[in-house]
Parts: sequence; C-alpha cells; structure tokens
Amino acid sequence: MKKVWGAIFLLLLLVGFLGLQAGGFIGRNADFTLRLVPPQNRQPPLQGTWQIVSLLKESTAANQELAQNWVGKNLYFAESNVLLGEYLLPHPRYRVKRVEAKTYLLSQQHALPEEFRFGNPEIEVITLSDNHLFWCELLREDDDKLLLTLFNNSYLVKKISDDVDATVFSSSETTDILEIGNLTETASRHTGVLLGLRASDQDRQGRQGEHYRTLWLALEDQKLAPVLATNVIVFPRKSGFYELEVVRKKEEKKEEDFLIVEHILGEEKQKDFEPSLASSSWEEKEGYIHRRIHYIGNDYVSIEETVKQTSVSDGSIKEESKLHIFTVDSLPGMKAVKITDLAGPGALTPMEQGKQNLLEQLQVKQAGSADEENFGLARKKGYWILKGRLSYPQNNVLVTADYDIDLLAPSQVVFYNQLNIPWSRVKNHVPNAIDVLISPNKDLALVVTNKEIIVYGMYQGNLEEHPLERIPLQEGEEVIMAEWALGQYYVGNWSLTFQTYLAQVK
Repeated sequence: MKKVWGAIFLLLLLVGFLGLQAGGFIGRNADFTLRLVPPQNRQPPLQGTWQIVSLLKESTAANQELAQNWVGKNLYFAESNVLLGEYLLPHPRYRVKRVEAKTYLLSQQHALPEEFRFGNPEIEVITLSDNHLFWCELLREDDDKLLLTLFNNSYLVKKISDDVDATVFSSSETTDILEIGNLTETASRHTGVLLGLRASDQDRQGRQGEHYRTLWLALEDQKLAPVLATNVIVFPRKSGFYELEVVRKKEEKKEEDFLIVEHILGEEKQKDFEPSLASSSWEEKEGYIHRRIHYIGNDYVSIEETVKQTSVSDGSIKEESKLHIFTVDSLPGMKAVKITDLAGPGALTPMEQGKQNLLEQLQVKQAGSADEENFGLARKKGYWILKGRLSYPQNNVLVTADYDIDLLAPSQVVFYNQLNIPWSRVKNHVPNAIDVLISPNKDLALVVTNKEIIVYGMYQGNLEEHPLERIPLQEGEEVIMAEWALGQYYVGNWSLTFQTYLAQVK
C-alpha cells in the first residue's frame, strides 16, 4: 500500500510542482553547492535537434501514459526559440552551472533510478525557463547525450542533428508553453492558495513557543471547496513540496530552536539531523535561543531570534532579539543573509534612514550603523514589507522596536507581492480588517481580522457582498505564507497532493 501511495505522491507532486511554476512562484534554483560557468559567447548552451529516447525511471509516475507521452518527442534548440515536442518557448532563458554529481543525485533521487551514476564527478546542469512560467533541467552527459528532468521525471535525450528546421517554430501544430496547464482558458476560473499561519503559546513553565498550520483553499467558478488543514508548514519549491518545522532541543539548562526542512516524500531527510548545543555560541553558557517564523517562501525564510544566555563563569547576561533571513538551502544552518546581498549596496541607505527615524521618535541615542543582518519580512495592509529591528535598554529591561525599510521586498524573496484592490476599499467593506491577500487572478480575497479570515469572491475589482467562508483564527495567529496556484490543471492537482499528504500523515 505504501508503494501505491508513493507512486500517487510522485505523480501529484510532478504536476503540482508545475503548478508552482504556473502560479508564478518559481524561486531561484539554489539546491546545490555550485559555481557559475562564465559565458564564453552569446550562443545558447544547447543547439540542434534532439529526441527523447527513453524514460529513465518509470516507477516515478502512477500514470505511465502521462510520462511515456514525452518519449519519442523532438526537442529543438535554436538561437531565439525552443520547441519541446509541440510546446513553444518564445522567450527561453538558460542558466548554466557545474555541480557535484553526488550532490545532484542526492537531491534528485526521487526522479532518477536508484542505481544511476554519472560518469564524471562534476556535471553541467542547464536550467531552461521561460518568463517564470516553465522550468526544466538538462544535464549534459556528453556532446550527443543529455538527461532531461521534466515534471519530476527523468529522460534520456540524444542528438539527431546539429541543425534545426526553422519552420517547426511556425507550424500550426505548435502550442505556447502556457497551454501545458491550459492556463489561457481556465486560469480565471480556478485559483488555489497554500496559506501558512503562526500562533504563539506558552508551555507549563511559562516559556514562549509557537505552533504552525497550513490551510489549502481552492476556488472554482466562485465556489469554494472545503478548506483543508494540517498542523505543519507545507510549502512548494522547484523540486516538490516540503515541510518546515521548528524543533526545540533541550540539554540541562540550555535550549535552542532549529529549523528543519524535509521533502514530504521523506527522501531528503533533515530529520535525521541531530541538533547539537555544543557550538561555540553555548560555551560556558546557559539559557535559550528561540526562533519563530515570520515568512516562508520558495527559497527564503524570515525569522525572529530571541536570545537570553547567562555566563556560567561570571554570571553576566546576554540578551538580544533580532530579525534574520536565511536561505532554505542553508537550513538547519543559521547563516543570516545581509540586506546588501539581497537588494544591493543601495539598500543600506533606506535601512539606515528607517533606523534614524525610529530613534528620533523614541528619543533614544544609539551609536553605530544599522546591522545589515538584522532585518526581515512582515505583513502590512496587503503587502510583504521589509523591517529592521533595534534593541535598547530601558529601566534595566531590553526593549525592541521595529522600523519600516522603504524598499520593495526583492522579487527573488517574494515573487508575488501585489494588492489588486485599494486598501481603503477593503476597509470600507470590512472595517476591522488588518490585512488582505488578493489572488493574481483577482477572483479571490482573504480578508484578515484579529479573529478570523473572511474569504470573499471578487468581481470587477470589488469584494462580493457575502463571504464564501469564515475561518476562525487562534489568538494572535498571523499569516506567514501565501503560495498561489492558477488554472484547473494545477489547482486540481495541488488539491489532490494535499489530500494525499493528509491521508499519509494521519
């Protein structure tokens, strides 16, 4: 029975993963330790006519016909266009990198045969995309042979000609790549969203803790399907769907929170990672390091880190609270990203200005420039915004205060960050609204209050008069994730993926 579920999962994740592309939430592919290959010229890395000759791992799909349909199809790579079978990529973009073969095999074991091995210790990986709406990988085995990773399946591809017949790109049989998901016809009638929520609580000793949940909402023709939920964060990436959990490690008088990411198929086992409090940050210290999630996207996570440690030797106390952004690939490591790494050196100016404005308001003097790593993401009136944090003592108590950074959240961190309706219109409709999320299709609105999420259909840029659903919120519960899927093909398969996942974890 487990094998059947596994096969179903792989098919659903295959098409669900494509829904991630369709919904416009493709993160940058940073799944490997890599070094970029500098371009030698402006020629595309692949040229000529190729053919898919075999499916490498048939057991990855429950529906063999779906995967086998690609076998025998030709791939055409020209200077300005790419044709995959009958699907045309009018704006192809390539990214070339070299990765360790063992690392790639580990991360893609769900798509490659168990016994598969590369002939070289390093391999060239060519990522092919088109306007953030399609994505696949081609691995060069030699000049005439490629491995194609497409929709979580892998294929063997062989070159049949160095040339391309230009007429294939204008043939009546070609179809724009968008039609893979039938987006052009049905996207406006099908919308889905994975919504991540966080609420705070306390244990019996009065210690602060957090609990998380994910909701799946699916809309078809203005009809909302039953809301699905799980008590863990489930989020999409290019390589499938993942769980994110905060695990608290305790040893005597020390405790620390670690962020653990695991593929929902259980094939990338970070849970085998054993958190340790033996690092230098705990040398001769007692206390705690608590972390809670403020935002999770495809490739980045924003957290709040609160530290209170006492020196065993002299009794001195270290106390601080900061905001950080980590790459998902670095977890469970805790290497914070600098704001200049995400938004460029010009980001320091609005960060410093925001800090100085807050200090003036508080009438507090504090020397030194803004900490480049002390920033994160938060929700504000329909948008994800950047915030910095400063801490200062007041009456022998550490006080923290946050300030807005007048800078757009980088698109590689938050791909979709639009409010397709004036905030004033939302407030007029729901006076106690504190936040709202609007679908890219402009057909679904989630209005957040302190007590509930009110789900509305939309028509001509307005909220419908009567809500489709009211979802109660726990006290202090906040939105930390919103990942959208569009189109009948993708929304349906995200729904099936989530349903199957829920059946497995029960």
